[in-house]
Amino acid sequence: MPTPAAEVLTVPTGSPIVLRGTRWPESPLSGLLHRSPPIAGTGETRLLLVLDPVEDSERDARRECMH
Repeated sequence: MPTPAAEVLTVPTGSPIVLRGTRWPESPLSGLLHRSPPIAGTGETRLLLVLDPVEDSERDARRECMH
């Protein structure tokens, strides 16, 4: 389903952006889609930093006991 142009947002080149993936705990269903321009053959490089959620083992243990 195409998105109306008024709803398309862009981030300037070189600007950082934080996106939460679908497996992130309690992530909202935003319908966000990320596309990076192709860089193959240009000699450019791209940095991808992936952050995993911090696990609270004490909270998780309590949650498991409740179920």
